[in-house]
Amino acid sequence: MIGLKRAAPLAVMWLLPFTAQADTTYVFSTVTGIQYGSTAYITGVLAGQSTPSTVQFPLGTDGFSPRCENWLDLMISNPAVFTITLTTHTITDPVIGPVDSFGSCTLNRLY
Repeated sequence: MIGLKRAAPLAVMWLLPFTAQADTTYVFSTVTGIQYGSTAYITGVLAGQSTPSTVQFPLGTDGFSPRCENWLDLMISNPAVFTITLTTHTITDPVIGPVDSFGSCTLNRLY
């Protein structure tokens, strides 16, 4: 029984090193450029704005999913027909601090 009492706090402490902080969501009404490297840079007009912005997205171990890459390409070839929502996750590592990772993407057809 004593071993279990000591193990429980250690198990909880092991789960705490990575705590979720926040998700960041970007909605692009138009995508005009995509650049891939160690991270991805998406250029386009964010919903509700009139001038293009470039947003840096972290790539996961597998990068963007192939579906997200295809959707971004589709938006470049069909401006103002779709919106795409890209979400990143930020977690906090107690040793290295905040770490961003790619979360998800959603494509919506406007008409």
